[in-house]
Amino acid sequence: MAPSRRVMVSSVLLVLACTATIEDAPRGEPLPTLSPVALRPPPAGLRTLTPRQYVASVRTVLGLAAEDDAPVRAVGQWATSVAAARGGFSPTTVEAYEGAAREIVAYVLADEARRSRLVPCAPDADGCAREVLARVGRRAYRRALTEEELARWHGVFSRVTELLGDPTRGLEHALTGVLQSPSFLYRVELGEVDGDRVRYTSHEMATRLAFLVWSSTPDDALLDLAEADALVTDEDLDAAIAWMLDDPRAREGVEAFLADLLETDTLRALEKNPDLYPDFAAQRPSLEPQLLRIAATAVREDHLGALFTTRDVFIDRALAPYYGLEPAELGPELVRYELGDDDPRRGVLTTPGVLAMHAYPGTTSPALRGLFVRRRLLCQAIPPPPPEVSTQLPEVEDGRLMTTRELVGLHQRDRGCASCHAFIDPIGLALEHFEADGSYRAMHNGLEIDPSGELDGVPFADAVELGEALAEHPSFLPCMAAQLFAFGAGSTASAGNHVIREIARDELRAMVREVARSEAFRFGWPSEEGTP
Repeated sequence: MAPSRRVMVSSVLLVLACTATIEDAPRGEPLPTLSPVALRPPPAGLRTLTPRQYVASVRTVLGLAAEDDAPVRAVGQWATSVAAARGGFSPTTVEAYEGAAREIVAYVLADEARRSRLVPCAPDADGCAREVLARVGRRAYRRALTEEELARWHGVFSRVTELLGDPTRGLEHALTGVLQSPSFLYRVELGEVDGDRVRYTSHEMATRLAFLVWSSTPDDALLDLAEADALVTDEDLDAAIAWMLDDPRAREGVEAFLADLLETDTLRALEKNPDLYPDFAAQRPSLEPQLLRIAATAVREDHLGALFTTRDVFIDRALAPYYGLEPAELGPELVRYELGDDDPRRGVLTTPGVLAMHAYPGTTSPALRGLFVRRRLLCQAIPPPPPEVSTQLPEVEDGRLMTTRELVGLHQRDRGCASCHAFIDPIGLALEHFEADGSYRAMHNGLEIDPSGELDGVPFADAVELGEALAEHPSFLPCMAAQLFAFGAGSTASAGNHVIREIARDELRAMVREVARSEAFRFGWPSEEGTP
């Protein structure tokens, strides 16, 4: 087939794909549900820990106090829960786990106060090492160790103690080994056969609840409930979820879910053109903490829609220029700041972090920003462009200065681009007052910026009104329910599924409870054939 013919056919297919996905949906309504079938449980199996879960789990296993700023390395190959449920480890990651385990165990045992919390007895006393290994191993394995497992780690303690003549070093080597065990690095959730499904045991439910609510491994209290088989009935679950949500660690769970949702780990290595944005490298370390603090505060203190409408932001010295403040007015710590009525920013969409993530190193991108909103926040499928279709905005041959909106208009003359871009670009164009690094600009190329547009039949004048429209969009809460289910279960689900719609709530705490009580969270499928 000639190249021109291939381009034409691909363009037609793209138009048809966008038309089927987008134009059949009533304006202002969620996209149509493709299937009314019940939500099938995701496959049971093994799941690795995300870097955030690894850090929190190590702290729980070693009994580190909340105020102890322990140097636990964020090790893990997969940043999101869904990816961690499907992936394994590379040799490099295995080495990183070994180094991280050695560092943190040595750190704990080197300090008398930390060591006494973990080892409240003399390691060379009768039964002390065995008792410590049984207690720490239970937290690490998320169940009691078998006699064979306990004998193995006690054997490591005994051999190293004999070789080095130091029982503390012997315990250090044994604990370091426990933190490298597959039973710690993998979440073992195999379940017990229950008809054509598998039911997760109380121990496995303790694990699933702990990572859903706290983004960490179960503590001793939750393991006690598991050993009493008290995490099976609806009444058991309601009682456990209630006290878990009231625990301060639930704040970490909220932040972990939002990090998963917003994919904030991208910010850590994000780069911008240093000639255009010379301050970005210094500002970058503050972008992820700021974004998560804003988002977590909004959903804890208000409701999920406040993600897009909150006036409360957190600013430090590095971020002050983004908000028209002098760096000297602020210190190195993030402090709460309320935006004024005339401020062009509201909520997470206009945070420097989100804006910078969804832009190119030197230019903005309405398409990238629009895709982020459609895919991550509304759970709407946008097909990728055919490989032969250029995704770059056209260059103006006569050198005439144009706004991004005008360039997008030229781009949409290509039928292979028009259908999808008409769906995603109005969202991104509403954010054109913000540069590729997230800073504000009044004009572009000396020309006025028009941030107005329409979101599925709802008109907006600017980014602030776009946020208000998103908060009220009928697809938003079902999407958040689908994203929360994916975070907890490690498997994606359609936002159009009726079970997901029943889970959806405007208050995150209530939605966490509904996810935990759902059959799709409490049961699994015994093979890889089970997908929601």
